[in-house]
Amino acid sequence: MISTLIKSEFFSHILTLVFCLISSLSISSIKQTALQAAVSAVLWILFYLTIMYAKKSEKAKIPVFTVFVLPIYAIAAPIAEVRTAILPLVFLALPLVAKTNENRYVRYIAYSFVAFIVLVTSGEFNDTAHFITCALFVLCALGVGLFSRSKAIREWIENQDDPKKGAPQFQRIISSPIVNDPFGQLKKSLENPTSPDGTKIKLKLIETLDDNLVRDYMTGKEFESKGLLYSCIHDNAPYPTRTLLGESDDIPLISPFNQRIYFPIMPFDYDIEIKYILVIDSEEKKPLANEEIIKKFEPVKNNIISDIRYGLTFNRIAEERQKSAILSREISKIIDSFDHDELLKTVSLAFFNLVPGVKGVFFCEMPEDGGNLTGYAFTLTESEQKKWPYEPDNLHETAVDEELEAGSIHAMIIEKKLDEVFEAEDLNKRRSNPVFTKKFSELNRFSGISCRRLSYNNKVMGAISILTEKPEDFATMKGYTDSIRTICKVMASALNNIQMYKAVENLSITDALSTLYNRRFYDESLKNKTNEASRSGQPLSMIMVDIDHFKNINDTYGHLAGDQVIKMIGTCLKKNSRKYDICARYGGEEFVILTNMTLSVAEKLAEKIRKIVNDNLTHYGDTLIHVSASFGVASFNESDPITATEFQRRADAALYYSKTHGRNRVTLYSPDIEKQEEEEE
Repeated sequence: MISTLIKSEFFSHILTLVFCLISSLSISSIKQTALQAAVSAVLWILFYLTIMYAKKSEKAKIPVFTVFVLPIYAIAAPIAEVRTAILPLVFLALPLVAKTNENRYVRYIAYSFVAFIVLVTSGEFNDTAHFITCALFVLCALGVGLFSRSKAIREWIENQDDPKKGAPQFQRIISSPIVNDPFGQLKKSLENPTSPDGTKIKLKLIETLDDNLVRDYMTGKEFESKGLLYSCIHDNAPYPTRTLLGESDDIPLISPFNQRIYFPIMPFDYDIEIKYILVIDSEEKKPLANEEIIKKFEPVKNNIISDIRYGLTFNRIAEERQKSAILSREISKIIDSFDHDELLKTVSLAFFNLVPGVKGVFFCEMPEDGGNLTGYAFTLTESEQKKWPYEPDNLHETAVDEELEAGSIHAMIIEKKLDEVFEAEDLNKRRSNPVFTKKFSELNRFSGISCRRLSYNNKVMGAISILTEKPEDFATMKGYTDSIRTICKVMASALNNIQMYKAVENLSITDALSTLYNRRFYDESLKNKTNEASRSGQPLSMIMVDIDHFKNINDTYGHLAGDQVIKMIGTCLKKNSRKYDICARYGGEEFVILTNMTLSVAEKLAEKIRKIVNDNLTHYGDTLIHVSASFGVASFNESDPITATEFQRRADAALYYSKTHGRNRVTLYSPDIEKQEEEEE
């Protein structure tokens, strides 16, 4: 009962009365008599004890300022001869314990102003010590005022810096809302309730959360469901009462209300769980039976349900419009992507911008030549996750790896050993058989995964995985299944277009017989490579190759056999060179390799290829043909700047030396071989 009194509006009036009484005694005489001083001291002690009890019962936190203010006034008061200097301590505690029934603090500014007037009129304002006391009081008053509003001020500042922070995901609206506030009518009904018979009532709407937690809809305060509130949720039945149990700590029944009823609410017929609890407090002149209370406030409950349905419906429409707007925007970007790496980044951004809670995207691509699977991973850095909508600069490319394990989930999905869609949770709890290995092991920190096969016209292009960190994010992601499926289809189509474009481009730069680059592409690459080597100082070498006695092969076995030999040489050059080397058919039976190697390393590569060609026989039908080749190697040296034409001439000179000195050999260019050739001629 005492606890209820402390929390009542009546208690707030008592505090005000005590405050005014002390003020009156102080103002009535600048120089208090001993009796007045004693009365003031007694009243202050009683007031202080009352505040301490309220602090304990309400668990109010007294600001640290009060600790410093007390010694300041204890020292300043005797100096300034201000016998009422202890009075300002009263207002320091008031905003923390004196609450109205609307859970709002008493007018802090009014109390601090009155206390300041009392302080000024109780002493000599022109006295230096008294002036310092008043100045300290003003600073302390300002400090306590700011402290009592620190949370609201901090939230305001944070919102100024980042207006999106704290906003729910569904408010990332691209298109204009249908209504300004879908829940506006609900809030009005809760703030200004009316009962059928005019009885004074008060409403509270409580949202149910996970882990036995609930939240006050209007204030956002979360607390544990206890007492009759807990019973109402778990029994799914209304509970009228006049006496509260454990729930009284969080939702007390405050005078003059003396009757309460809890109504469980499931807004829609298809709901299977309690979403809200409506708490109705009423002021009844005479006790009513439980059935009467339920029947009396049934219309109030129905009105609230109607307002909730209205808000949820329009909010759902707004969410769907948002999804459609974002989806259309992101799909347009995907369709406009004609570069492979740009496409991967654009699709990643589409998932990050569209699906709340997605923190990672992983691509597994199947090369057209049937080689190893290639993986690409993208995540958002912690600092970038607040910058919605995201841009390419916000992406972090975690890793790229050309060799993925054949038994991985992604490989099995691509090979159709698993269903088209694979979803799982608790990836981060796996101690054995992790989903991601090697360079991608960092992705195992994510909790949820949704992996899908990418196909276009029954052609498997690869697989894509969307990753989330929290269980609730994984549940949210499931609500975007249709949008995710659409993005995957558009991506597969775009990836197919890029591959087709690349295939057409390759036809224009590739020699059909040897499958190496053609002469036109080689000539362009030679200019670019020599210019780059001149600027960067990086090594550049050229290996010229010529098939020995190729005319005899054509004359002996026919031109089809010669074509088979050219194919064999092309395959050999491609397999034994690096990915970034330029291997081209120079013309007829001549080939060339441009590589960023030093002269000595290029010589070793040429010798390796020479041995492979010489040690293998070319199959033409039932005929085995022995083939050899001659090689000439030259380097582009920064210390000896030459033109691309001269670079080509030197490699050709070394090749000519090999062919005129026994064939089936490797020759490095030097000025000496040209002198020797001149002497021999």
